Amino acid sequence: MRVGPDHPDLAQTLARYALSLQETKRKSEASAMRTRVEQIVAKNHDSRSTKHTVDVRNLDRNSRAWRE
Repeated sequence: MRVGPDHPDLAQTLARYALSLQETKRKSEASAMRTRVEQIVAKNHDSRSTKHTVDVRNLDRNSRAWRE
């Protein structure tokens, strides 16, 4: 199976990567990943599949951490 650039699995991976970037103080890169995750989630919002979900709450928990 091929996973495309807007596949929900990619959003899950990028969300975890964004958290890692944030924890290592790479805020601008983390912010870019967060934006990309939000774009993918928005594109897949109409999907009826509950198999693919992304929990973005952790990305917003410390919203100040995203700002430089």
